[in-house]
Amino acid sequence: MTNTIALTATYVGSEGHFLQTDSLTGRGYWSDQLDPKYLFINSHLADTGTTATTVATDCANAAFGLTCPSLTTFTKSQPLSQALKPFPYQTVPDSFAYIGNANYHGVQVLLNMRAWHGLTVNANYTFSRAIDDGGTFRSGYAIPAGTIANNPTESFPADLIERGVSTSNQPQHFVLTSVFALPFGKSILGEQPLERSILGGFKLSGIYQAYSGSPLAITGSTCQTNPADQTCEPTLNPNFSGPARQNGKWGKGVTWANYNSTTAGGPTSSSAFVVPSLGSVNKAGTAIITPISGPSLDRLRLSFRCSIRRLRLPTPLATRRAPRRTTCMVPATTSWISPWCAASRCTSPRHPS
Repeated sequence: MTNTIALTATYVGSEGHFLQTDSLTGRGYWSDQLDPKYLFINSHLADTGTTATTVATDCANAAFGLTCPSLTTFTKSQPLSQALKPFPYQTVPDSFAYIGNANYHGVQVLLNMRAWHGLTVNANYTFSRAIDDGGTFRSGYAIPAGTIANNPTESFPADLIERGVSTSNQPQHFVLTSVFALPFGKSILGEQPLERSILGGFKLSGIYQAYSGSPLAITGSTCQTNPADQTCEPTLNPNFSGPARQNGKWGKGVTWANYNSTTAGGPTSSSAFVVPSLGSVNKAGTAIITPISGPSLDRLRLSFRCSIRRLRLPTPLATRRAPRRTTCMVPATTSWISPWCAASRCTSPRHPS
């Protein structure tokens, strides 16, 4: 741009495969999950050999069209959902469920200004988006039509419903750093050696950082027992309108007296979500299709330092050798800056022997 200012813009992208997911249940059959195609049975999935409608009756029901394993050795206390799993007689862990995929796309803009009249500036802005399917996995199977809550005609291939904005997504990130060498002892009050020694070497530096919050993974505290779901995740309320965020910014109105109160209400309206019915799969989950994110952050750190050179005193006054250089530093702070070395830590390097 100029002799002292350079501006660069860069695209950054990455792709990852075979990543560990939040739960090792992403391979459906090999994770010994219940196939969602059986969810149409609804409450009958909880039938056991001791209930009024037994597992044997359900398996013989032509309307269900089930293919059940041999019930001769099947424990009567176990539900029908267990009998319909790929491995009904064993507990099968999946040690090879590293099936996660992730993508990252970002644009990075860097502004760099070389030292100009003692001022150096570096600014960096990143606009990005992270996408993955490494969430808690509603199901590792293909999800047929008729099982998605509030969307009876919608269906998904295996694992596709899990693909969405990552919980580590940080859309915007800005960092500004600067160092300013004060002109005192140089161009201002710098004609005499004493002035240069006492007033010179002062520097003011700062770091400002601001970034947006990451998406929230919405989960429910109580859910109906759905054998095809591994996590209690709500679904979007079709009757809700307006923003799901409530009560203003994060932390607004919170005091020492009410920080642990549940009556004040959280940042997200619970009315925006509902618990899916027993025979359906939710669509909200970790895909975060509503603009709800965690708290953002912006902060400023400042530092004031001085480097005082050795004073050349007249011979009668030079009773002992002065240190070559004394470094004074005020620790970085976000609340105050002290310009006086007396309020700082001063260190004097040792002379070589």
